[in-house]
Amino acid sequence: MFRFRCANPDCKRTCSVLPSFVGRYERFVWDVQELVCTHADGEQSLEEAAKALPAPIGPLCARTVWRWMKRWQGYMDKLDSQFWEHVISLHPTIRMPRGRERPTHRLRYWRQIWMELSPSKVNIGLFHGLYRLRQSKSASMV
Repeated sequence: MFRFRCANPDCKRTCSVLPSFVGRYERFVWDVQELVCTHADGEQSLEEAAKALPAPIGPLCARTVWRWMKRWQGYMDKLDSQFWEHVISLHPTIRMPRGRERPTHRLRYWRQIWMELSPSKVNIGLFHGLYRLRQSKSASMV
């Protein structure tokens, strides 16, 4: 993490430059959150998903997993059309899973679609991509 101090000797403020794979005030990178939330989205209970992470990352508190799930579901609600525009712009002929192939939970469905995109075009996880879409949306509104 890069930290900088103001050049003005009276200021003494510092600022940080965050890496793109972690958010402000976050202790866990997007990939860890995605892994845990994907397991908690229908496959396991919140408690099982929280305890499934081995040390030194886990185990987590089930309440932490619940907060992550609520936050990412909110992001997905707000970014629904932008997500599909992005996917179609990268791969206009992508095959959408239908019937029994389609996951019943939205997070699993989006993750499956995201993983089918070409690695040369998308080499980041779904949550990392959603965070970037969210940041680009907020930057374009300013």
